[in-house]
Amino acid sequence: MRPKTVTVFSNYLVLHQAPFCEAMARLLGDGFTFVATEPIEAERLAMGYEDLNAPYLLNAYESEEKRRKAESLALSSDVVITGSAPESFVRERIRKNLLTFRYAERFFKQGRWKILFPNYLLKRYRLDVRHRNRNLYMLCASAYTAEDCRFLGCYPKKTYRWGYFPPVRRSENPAALLDAKQPLSILWAGRMLGWKHPGDAVDVAKRLRADGYGFTLTLIGDGPLRGALERSIAQNGLSDCVRITGFLKPEQVRTQMERADVFLFTSDRNEGWGAVLNEAMNAGCAVAANRAIGSVPYLLRDGENGLVYDREKPDDLYRCVQRILDDPAKKRDLQRDAYRTVTELWNGDVAAERFLRLCECLTEGRPVEYTDGPCSPDF
Repeated sequence: MRPKTVTVFSNYLVLHQAPFCEAMARLLGDGFTFVATEPIEAERLAMGYEDLNAPYLLNAYESEEKRRKAESLALSSDVVITGSAPESFVRERIRKNLLTFRYAERFFKQGRWKILFPNYLLKRYRLDVRHRNRNLYMLCASAYTAEDCRFLGCYPKKTYRWGYFPPVRRSENPAALLDAKQPLSILWAGRMLGWKHPGDAVDVAKRLRADGYGFTLTLIGDGPLRGALERSIAQNGLSDCVRITGFLKPEQVRTQMERADVFLFTSDRNEGWGAVLNEAMNAGCAVAANRAIGSVPYLLRDGENGLVYDREKPDDLYRCVQRILDDPAKKRDLQRDAYRTVTELWNGDVAAERFLRLCECLTEGRPVEYTDGPCSPDF
């Protein structure tokens, strides 16, 4: 039976969740609610995040009345999805064996040695393992979440592909979008932190210059590594072709992506999902991305709609960039298929319709028909 009421619990509503929520609201009307359990942090607002508002949004932290309403929805809704929210909202629902989904990035971003910490092991037991036989399922917001679940012995054959779904821009003429790109322009975007490895992009620029390529590299963002990056750019004589913009507003980032030929995604396994990949693909960039990033195995098919590299192999990223720059026809194929992947499959509209279908299949005991994309089995 198709659910009529669905409630999502999370810390706050952000742009890469809003398209799914808007699609759910169109499908269910007043039957859909997003419960925010805390205000968005000032740090994120400074980075360009918006404090969103929507008719379906319930800010449970604003008053006792709103909190009680959220608690009521947790028990009365046909289906509940819970993410970064207090367990108190769904504890009774899970106990009553009502259809519930968690969504989560990988459990062991720093490695599985974390299981040696008793407090973390107890947390995973309380949230996941002890409920393995209940009506509780996992929406995997990382291609590595299902593997972690299998390692722990939780969510047996109950893990489904999921992710984050930023706003999608659809062009009336996708070929014109690709034609308008600035040739040999390379883009990197993100917070300039150690685990995002922006220096890898600058290292690519050094090698491209040494090998005689004409190119430009733009790094969008800010953070602790910015000073070191600026010094490296100057010391290596790259100031004429490499620039750092600082943080830009989301719409400005998307405009930069639409102009860029190539996008480099250099984070390591600490990148739980990485919605910037959805955005770069939607903008028709030829992407080179580290395989350890949570979104990469779900969104990218190596050699078809992007190139996947292994950061443990020192030359792998550079070889990917060379392959893109040396073969304009291949670059065009990667850009075109990246755009199609997001506009036709990995977006909030598809995710909402498929999620309702998944709920219907689970309640009726029927297999899910999807083999790829949102809500397809990952077990």
